[in-house]
Amino acid sequence: MSKNVGTSNISPLKERFIMDNTNRNQENFDDENVYGLRKITYLEKYGITPWSENELKEKDLFKLLVKTVGTAIDIRIRQRLFIVQNMIVNSTNSDTQISSGSLAEGLDLPGSDIDIMSVCDEIVVIRNIRDTKYVKQYKQPKQQTIFVMERDNDYPGFIQLRLSAAGDAVDATHESIEMTTKGLYLSVNGFLKGTKEQIQHVHLIPHGPCLTYLDQVRDFAFCFRCTYLPYNAASWPMRYRRQ
Repeated sequence: MSKNVGTSNISPLKERFIMDNTNRNQENFDDENVYGLRKITYLEKYGITPWSENELKEKDLFKLLVKTVGTAIDIRIRQRLFIVQNMIVNSTNSDTQISSGSLAEGLDLPGSDIDIMSVCDEIVVIRNIRDTKYVKQYKQPKQQTIFVMERDNDYPGFIQLRLSAAGDAVDATHESIEMTTKGLYLSVNGFLKGTKEQIQHVHLIPHGPCLTYLDQVRDFAFCFRCTYLPYNAASWPMRYRRQ
């Protein structure tokens, strides 16, 4: 004969425990439903969609870039440090130093070197001979060396620099000047060689159009000041730029 088990056979303490668990489970279930409803309502109200698979990949890529390059604050700090360094150097140096390259832009990428533009203030470049009277004296009242830019048809994108007035910076008889039937022109290799001889206390080696230290961490590019764009690039500032 089977024996029926009813609530009368359960002790009051055990019955209370079962009821408490049931109520607690029901409360948890209700909380999850309410939270889920609130979340869905919030997403729909503000048009926010959950992360898709592609967006998750983009998020991981963003984290990797931050780990490799740094945050926006890190980049801004690096930029300001180079600006301050240039200001300190230019306050005592006869030439103007401009830090350039990815590191000066704040991007500390693996293998990045330091690119330094050294602007020779005693040398200026003009677009044509008529611009000579508009040449300004920078920092020093010395006689400036003036070059006139001429387009090189054999090498598009490059120009030749023809000597117009020899000043204290460049000797017309120096190896940096090349004599041709059309006039006296600047020799890039000769100019770099002459610059290297002037700073023999610093051990520099040629590295393309620059001079660099033996460890090839810092590249020095010697530049001339020019306030005019070439004729074929005169319209570039007025180009339409898609914003």
